[in-house]
Amino acid sequence: MLYRQEIDNLYTLYEFEKNLEKEYGSVYVYEQGYFNNAEIVIYDKSKAKEIEQLKEDYIQIGYSVSIREATDYEEIKSKLFHGFFKTVSSNKKVLDEYDEYKKMQTKRLGGNQYSYIESQYILNEVLENSHIIDKIFDIISESGAQLIILEAPAGFGKTCTSYEIAKTISLNCKNQVPILAELSKNRTARIFSYVLLTEIDRKFPRLSSSLVTEQIKEGNIPLIVDGFDELLSKSIVEDDDCIEEAKTMLDTIANLLTKDSRAKIVLTSRKSSIFAGEIFDKWIAEKLLYCNINRIQILNPTVEEWIGFDKKKYLESKDIIIDYIANPVLLAMLRSVPIDDFRTRYQHASDILENYFEILLEREKERQQLLLSVDEQKSIMRKLAAMFVQLNISADEPDGIQALIEDIVEPDIIRYLASYNEAAIQDDLLVPTEDEFTMKLVHNALLDRVNLKSNDVGFINEFIFGILIGEAILEGDLAIKEVTDKYLSLLLTSCVVESTEKKEKLYKIISESNVQLSTDQKLALDMRLIDRLEHDFVDEYISDTIFRSIFNMRTQHYFYNCIFSSCTFEKSIVENNLFEGCHFINCVFYDIDVIEVGTIEEESLFISCTGHERLNDVLKNTMRKKLKQENVKNERYYEKLVLEQFWMKGSNQAEPRKTYRTLFKGIKQQEKANVLMAIEALINRKVLKRLTYCIEINFSKLNEIKSILGR
Repeated sequence: MLYRQEIDNLYTLYEFEKNLEKEYGSVYVYEQGYFNNAEIVIYDKSKAKEIEQLKEDYIQIGYSVSIREATDYEEIKSKLFHGFFKTVSSNKKVLDEYDEYKKMQTKRLGGNQYSYIESQYILNEVLENSHIIDKIFDIISESGAQLIILEAPAGFGKTCTSYEIAKTISLNCKNQVPILAELSKNRTARIFSYVLLTEIDRKFPRLSSSLVTEQIKEGNIPLIVDGFDELLSKSIVEDDDCIEEAKTMLDTIANLLTKDSRAKIVLTSRKSSIFAGEIFDKWIAEKLLYCNINRIQILNPTVEEWIGFDKKKYLESKDIIIDYIANPVLLAMLRSVPIDDFRTRYQHASDILENYFEILLEREKERQQLLLSVDEQKSIMRKLAAMFVQLNISADEPDGIQALIEDIVEPDIIRYLASYNEAAIQDDLLVPTEDEFTMKLVHNALLDRVNLKSNDVGFINEFIFGILIGEAILEGDLAIKEVTDKYLSLLLTSCVVESTEKKEKLYKIISESNVQLSTDQKLALDMRLIDRLEHDFVDEYISDTIFRSIFNMRTQHYFYNCIFSSCTFEKSIVENNLFEGCHFINCVFYDIDVIEVGTIEEESLFISCTGHERLNDVLKNTMRKKLKQENVKNERYYEKLVLEQFWMKGSNQAEPRKTYRTLFKGIKQQEKANVLMAIEALINRKVLKRLTYCIEINFSKLNEIKSILGR
């Protein structure tokens, strides 16, 4: 027999009040508006007469009465959950939202049908063959608390996968209702816990957040948080403010994964943002003691996975460099175009972009009776993009967008409306007012609500926004000095599919300006606009970058003392003096051919890389031999340098973890190879332990550590 207190607590959680308590049973009442409910929980079934009388008494005073047996506690919990959370209708809403998402994606493809693209993925560092949605669903179905961390680059499947997970749960689990929170779509607050509560209130507006939170812990409400890193101000957590933001967000999740929790949580994030480094490892070690953790990395779908073998081969036959057109928006469009149409439409890379605009904007002329050519519509949208940049916005209320469009069309409004008067003579066409005409443009195919939960209107995707920013610069609607960092990044990402002439013009405008470029932007400028290295990179951190074969690095420029993290070098020809004193961490090299053109001064280091052997050998062989110094420092000296990064002089205690990068802090370039050897020696002796992104000190070797440090 269960203790009464447990059942009392359960009904209290659902905001019932205990109205009566007898030896044979208790009555809990729930009153809301016109509906009064009473639940009689029986502890002694032999008192059937008293129980029946009790039921009649409550019916007489207007209550809808249910009778539960205390012996079936789980049944009581299930009935309350289904009754309050209305699982059937709630799951139907999830499926409706999924259908709306599909419609929105189809609209953004110019009417071509959206479909989910399945990619290969790595689960806990092992390449998997099973379907990713099936695998995630299997993990969610396991007992106990489950945390799934799903990582992918921007634009390659996080949000689509999130919707597929929510749909699969809703279709297959009658006893669960998922919550999908898209953090990129909720910018009203910077505090993650507040955003999460807002999403809970939106999903279940009549229920208390404490009740919903408890059901998340029970595992009845799987929580899918898409874009977990969106509220962070940087993608790489480095400064103090970002570190605190990251800790707060992680702790909010940890509060749902306590000792008795059965929560099922999926977090999606860009690769190597919040889930990299010491903060994450420490969080797991300290806060997630009772949780199963699975880490999934979605690999970028290959072009063939996106569009199919036949289309890929056709584009290659036309010398269209498909790898650099690997933008999800364009690839999704190419996927949806029938193969026969495909062959007639695309002769050059720029044809793909032009066709995309044509599909969207020709449709507008009929759909909205919009008497503007494709070029006229593009011109208006281009100027609107320029205004967005100048105002530092990416969306606004429809009235705000209409006001901007009114300013844009004002010089030509008489001509635009006159075309309707002429057309009305021939056809049964209503002539719009100026207000009606500008509202048609607010509803243009290149614009849309930024998400299903907001009325704000912006461009249908960042790719289109970036293309229009580039066009605005080329047409003189926007000065390069007005383009701030985030808009410049959109431009550089999108304009790779423009014609060579346009790209070279943009390159000249940007490179001749005084615009300050980040490391990523300098690389993108060279890679995406002119396909050759035209900048020197010194003391830079370069991560998650693919150096493709078409990118010419045989120039007079070079990388000195740079750190390359999780980069890929594909089928490239490089000269040995391209890299000096660089660190390569978790990098992959495919078919790299190295040409020796002389000697180099400083050695580069390779940590957890694959395919680098040829490059490493050439760099070592061509490094100029230096005279031996009189005082050669021994291995113990370098081990001391390493351990002092964990346990600084004058400090009472050591820091338990450090990233690879920080272990080389303050180390002279010529000593870095020796420091790397010292790290490996300490790991081999189990003084240090290698984690996913960090190195951890082993305090069970404290005596040896003190001996090395001389303390």
